[in-house]
Amino acid sequence: ASYKPAYGPAIAQSDVYVLLRSKGADPTLAATLTVIAGRESGFRPGAVGDIVDDTQTPSAGLGQIMNLSSRGDNAPYRDI
Repeated sequence: ASYKPAYGPAIAQSDVYVLLRSKGADPTLAATLTVIAGRESGFRPGAVGDIVDDTQTPSAGLGQIMNLSSRGDNAPYRDI
């Protein structure tokens, strides 16, 4: 598959925080994860990045999580 950077519309920072709190995150954790989402994706749920080539899955979403299991090298570290 060929991946291209995708960004789409951003959601409000406050909406990210409220969602995290509604899912059980305490105020400190919700604030921390909200800041991370802003830096990683610009609050764009459709963000796609870290595209090196067609052999791996790119980072995706608010937290820019990458599935490295497709690399086949049993890498001990995962980008989460």
